[in-house]
Amino acid sequence: MKKNMITSLSEKSTDEIIIKIAYTFYKNQKVEYISSLSDEIKNDSSKLNTQLQEFYRTAYLNSSIETYITQAQDFVEGFAEQISNIALDQFQTHLDEKDKEFNTIINNEKNESKAKIEGMEKVFNTNFEAIIKKNVSSFGSGVAQGVIASFLFFLISGLIIFFTWLKDIPGDKIASAFLNGDKATAITKEDNQSEKPTE
Repeated sequence: MKKNMITSLSEKSTDEIIIKIAYTFYKNQKVEYISSLSDEIKNDSSKLNTQLQEFYRTAYLNSSIETYITQAQDFVEGFAEQISNIALDQFQTHLDEKDKEFNTIINNEKNESKAKIEGMEKVFNTNFEAIIKKNVSSFGSGVAQGVIASFLFFLISGLIIFFTWLKDIPGDKIASAFLNGDKATAITKEDNQSEKPTE
């Protein structure tokens, strides 16, 4: 009993996927072979059967079966490579997108931090300037008040001393002192001497 193609392929490979793909290559080759026949042969079942027997003899050769297996293996490897490349491209695209998102987040964080710092600096500077102005103003007011108080103290003290001095000197001598400067000094000296107790 003649073996079918699936059995023949199974003797060359244990991979079911490879076997099914190799069988597909066999079927495609068979369709192409029949398509290449003339219409005369296609329409004559006897002649068509003869041609198919010739195809089968060639297709079931060990070299032909090994060729189907090799084609199936190459197809799977190429397909796997294409899938791998597509997956890698998609993964790289995904990484690029995530990297872009990450950079955007980092830049936003930097801008927000910078804005917060600038806002804090502005508030600090404003408060600091207000404190300085307030203290300087208070200090200036304090100094001015101190100066005025000192001036008033010396003025009042001077007036008290002056009026006390006037109280102890007779009126005519005061007038003479203001009108005749040197004589007033002499009068004051004479008064001082006259006030001294006699020995």
